[in-house]
Amino acid sequence: MKILNSQKTITEAWSEKPNALSVASIQDKYIRANTAKLLENQDRWVKKGMRLDEDFSMGVAGATGLNQGIPHGGPGKGVLPNISMAIVRRAFPEMFANVLVGVQPMAGPVSLACAVRRIYKTSNPQEIIEAAWKHVARFSGFTGSTANTQGAPDAGTAVETEAAERWKLGGDANKFEKWPELGLMLATQVVAAKTRKVGSSFSIESAQDIESMQHLDMMSEMIKTCQEELVQEIDRETIAHCKALCTPKTYKFAQGTPDSTVGANASNQGGFGDGWNGRWSQERLANIVAKLIGASNNIRTSTRTSSGNIAVVSPDIATALQIAAPNFSKIVTNVNGSSATAAAGTLNGNIKVFIDNNAVDPMTGIDNGEALIAYKGEGLSNCGVVYCPYITSLTLQATDPRDFSPRVGVMSRYAFADNMLGAENYYRLLRFEGLAAKVGFDTNDEGTW
Repeated sequence: MKILNSQKTITEAWSEKPNALSVASIQDKYIRANTAKLLENQDRWVKKGMRLDEDFSMGVAGATGLNQGIPHGGPGKGVLPNISMAIVRRAFPEMFANVLVGVQPMAGPVSLACAVRRIYKTSNPQEIIEAAWKHVARFSGFTGSTANTQGAPDAGTAVETEAAERWKLGGDANKFEKWPELGLMLATQVVAAKTRKVGSSFSIESAQDIESMQHLDMMSEMIKTCQEELVQEIDRETIAHCKALCTPKTYKFAQGTPDSTVGANASNQGGFGDGWNGRWSQERLANIVAKLIGASNNIRTSTRTSSGNIAVVSPDIATALQIAAPNFSKIVTNVNGSSATAAAGTLNGNIKVFIDNNAVDPMTGIDNGEALIAYKGEGLSNCGVVYCPYITSLTLQATDPRDFSPRVGVMSRYAFADNMLGAENYYRLLRFEGLAAKVGFDTNDEGTW
C-alpha cells in the first residue's frame, strides 16, 4: 500500500514540529504516518483554545487555585490540556497494535471499510467464489476445458482454438458457448469508534506533599498512569481479538516414561502420540518449534501470500524457544514491542517472537501455554485485522467544587475492522498443556525432565 500524497503532507508537517511532537525520529514509515494523522486529529480539539461546552458548575469546575502546569478554561469550564498532544506522540508508537495488526487512523467517529472482491462468474449466480486465490486448483479449467465452472483439482487444460472461437459474452454455458468472465464486487463494512476512558483524582494536600518530598508533579504522574492503563488494555484487546478468530490447536504433554512405541498406548506412556514429546530436551523442544513453524506455513496456505511472521508467546513457550538452539536467534538490537509484550528474538529466521507477560495469571501464577502465530504484510490491507484509532489518550482536567480536589480524565476512541475476505486466515492459536512443569519457573520444583 502506498501512502497517499495528502498523508505525506500531514507527515511532513508533523516532522517539522518541535522535538516533543515531531514524528521525524519514528523509523517505521507507516507508524510515522499514522502518528502524524492522530496528532492532526488531536490538533482539531486543541486549536481555538478548545474549551468544552459543558457547564460544570453543578459538578466539577475548571482548576482555579492549584498551579499544576496544565492550562485550564477558568471557573466552570474544562479544557483539553496541551500535554495531550505529547501523550499521543509518546503513547501511540509504542502500542502493540503497530506490531500485530494493520493500523488505519479514522478521520471521524464513523468510517466505511471497503474491499474489492474478484469472483468467478459461474453458471450459478448464487455461487460467490474468490478468483485468483484459494480455489485456483479447482478452477484450473475455468478459462479452458471446464469453461465457466470448476472441475477436478489441476485437471484443467486449454481448449482447441476452433472451440474457443465460438465463445461469446453472454453465450449459453451449457452449450460451451459462453466466454468465461470474472466479476468484481465491492464489499463494505461500517466501522464506528468505541470508547475507553479512565479518570483519577487526588487531594491538594497529596499533591503538595508529594511535590515537596518526592519532587513529583502529581497531575503529570496521574495522567501518565491513566494513559499507560489505557494503552495496555487496548493491547490486551488487540491480542484477544486476534485469538478469538482462531480455532485453538492443543498439544498435551503426556506424563510417564517416554516409550519408543507410537500407537494406542503411546499417550499413556508419555510417548509421541500428541506430536510434541521427545526422548530428550532438544528433541522435545524441536517438536515445539516444528509445531510453531508448521502453523506459520499453514497461514501461507490460507492467505496465498506468505507464512506467519509474528509469534506472541507465553513466557514458558519463550523459555522453550530460547533454549531450542539453533532455531531461535535472540534479540540483539532494539525491536518495537512494549513492557507488557517484549520482543525476544527471531524463530526460523523470519518469525519475530514477542513475549506476552500477561499470559501468566497473577492470582494463580499459571502460564496459559499459548502461542499466537500471525501474518502481517507490507502496508495496510495485507493483514487480518485493522486497528482504527480516532482519538488517542485525550486528556481532560477539572476541579471538584466540593473539595477543590483536582481531577483528570484520559479517553481513547477506536475501532477494529476484520479483513472481509477472511480475517481468520491470518492467525493461528496453539496451546501446549503441561509445558509449565517442564520449562516454567517453580521455586518448589526439584524434579528432573
